[in-house]
Amino acid sequence: ADRMYLAKKIHLRCTNIKRGITSLASLLSRSNSTEVLDLSLNELGNEGITELCDAISSQCREQSSLHSIFLRRCQISCQGVMSIASLLVPSNSVWAPLPIKTLDLSRNEIGSDGVTALAKAISWNGCSLQALDLSRCNITAERSRGLHRLFSVLLSNARDAVIASANRDCVYASVVDSGVQLAEHTSNLVSLRLNGNDLRSDCFNVIAACIAGDSFTDDNS
Repeated sequence: ADRMYLAKKIHLRCTNIKRGITSLASLLSRSNSTEVLDLSLNELGNEGITELCDAISSQCREQSSLHSIFLRRCQISCQGVMSIASLLVPSNSVWAPLPIKTLDLSRNEIGSDGVTALAKAISWNGCSLQALDLSRCNITAERSRGLHRLFSVLLSNARDAVIASANRDCVYASVVDSGVQLAEHTSNLVSLRLNGNDLRSDCFNVIAACIAGDSFTDDNS
């Protein structure tokens, strides 16, 4: 099909777009011009998100302009998050990853496997994601394995990272010149938001271990 031009910014918050997701997906699959896609506050669910991600994946990735995706409170769970994570890495040895720099998944029940899927994608060398919002995603101590991986990715950047806790106190972790041995790969992730999650002692132990450069054992594994 011929390529077509869509608006650079598509804002469809709270528009009941679920009924038209197939049409939107079809349009996105034929265009590389959209830079910002905001579908927050729509009941897309895993089925709608998967269809959307399939359409975005079919774009010519080397020419894609999409850098920001906002999916706040879209009733996405682990299955949907795995589809989203697939956008952050190459779909095969030929296609490049999408240039997504900002991803908002706040207020979705992403689960332990969802956190881990995102962490695996973000830890890949070519992932361009810089800001990830997982606020109020019901992340608890049981999600510690995925969180540990995310924090390890942040630490490997040797940049400043801001982590917001459930009580709105801000933990500012500067890892520049920290003396911590850095990972061989370098991710672009510099901002991870975790506001409104039940980060109890186990999760903060994960944060502390990563900042200190210590290994962490997940007792729930």
